[in-house]
Amino acid sequence: MGKPADAPDLLILGMGADGHTASLFPGATAHLPGGTRVPVSSHLPGEAAAVEGVAERGWRLTLCPVFLRTSRCVVFLVAGQDKAPALRRARAGERGTPAAWIRGATTWFLVTREAMGSEEPGYGREVLHA
Repeated sequence: MGKPADAPDLLILGMGADGHTASLFPGATAHLPGGTRVPVSSHLPGEAAAVEGVAERGWRLTLCPVFLRTSRCVVFLVAGQDKAPALRRARAGERGTPAAWIRGATTWFLVTREAMGSEEPGYGREVLHA
């Protein structure tokens, strides 16, 4: 089955040291249309939500993972040594890491060598060094 006609063609995302992406933060609360409040998770329903609960960041608007996963191509741009642990968790698909929740029909990670960390052997099919 193909992607919906209204699916994004290209989604370019960054990633924080805690593994957040697209204003989806670990431990945050999502406010859905109609007033329902739920924890931010990979199964966050709908297309969009307001997110709160991360002290210094205040409120954010986001597209929900269920919608983001309809993207034809997802590219993560990741730079900085502090991102290496989160990058490993995201690529491994760890449930508590929001960047692990978003995969498109094709998903690429474009990363600096520092973001790969010392434990990574180098290039792979989905990882390109900048």
